[in-house]
Amino acid sequence: MKSLINGVCGRFKRIIPNVITVHCVAHRLALGVKCLKQDEDFVGVNTVVHRIISFLTGSGNRLNFLEKNEIEMLELDLRLIKPHDIRWLSHFSVLRRLLELYPAIIQTLIDIGYFLLEILIKLGK
Repeated sequence: MKSLINGVCGRFKRIIPNVITVHCVAHRLALGVKCLKQDEDFVGVNTVVHRIISFLTGSGNRLNFLEKNEIEMLELDLRLIKPHDIRWLSHFSVLRRLLELYPAIIQTLIDIGYFLLEILIKLGK
């Protein structure tokens, strides 16, 4: 609590007038993230990210497509990370991982489209 009157810092300043107070880095980060979550651009990007991750992780088959493309295209075996509101830094990790997997994600979406098209063609016969 940093209030200069009734907070801890205010009480210290009454006893030691020359004390220098600094707001906790974690709390400053929390306040920044709180403001960021109200930003329209952030909300838009966050919505798209949530939809991509939900779509890909919502099915074992879709995850298998992604895993296959990761190994073939990127020679990596990474996992998608789901963002958590409680863990502020998880949003950055999620975006970084999506960028690392971007080529594999695009190819996976294309593969899923072809897969669904084949099923529709078979059902049409």
